[in-house]
Amino acid sequence: MYTGNKKFKIVYVFGEGDYLPISEDELVKALVLFMEGGRAVFANGAVRSQDISRIVPDWHAVKGWNRGWKMTPDDYEDVKSLEKPYQKTYEQASFIAEFIIKEDRRQLLNKSLKELVELLPAPNKEMEQFSGEVKKLANKFQI
Repeated sequence: MYTGNKKFKIVYVFGEGDYLPISEDELVKALVLFMEGGRAVFANGAVRSQDISRIVPDWHAVKGWNRGWKMTPDDYEDVKSLEKPYQKTYEQASFIAEFIIKEDRRQLLNKSLKELVELLPAPNKEMEQFSGEVKKLANKFQI
């Protein structure tokens, strides 16, 4: 299921303020780059895989905050309601990225997330159940 146009960022190894903003349509490409290695060009610039620290929601862009703004506890509370839909989008994109790598279908990286969600098979129930069990186990070990 397509969930809308969300904003993410590729955070570089160098620091929290060093990041490349990407749209959700570029999220699959960013995840493939992160998983496989190499370099890629995005709408707002280029990045090498070895420089990627993480790929996370861009709350600053979503809320219209200045890029240098340090989020406060109130800010984190403000975005809390957005975390679940963003996590779902990230999981969809991750599943699609793994599919693209496994099936060697790099030509799909030029499509929007909406198109990819409609084109590709959804994760099967068995995989979802397995994933849920892994999450439960991980939560038990979380400090």
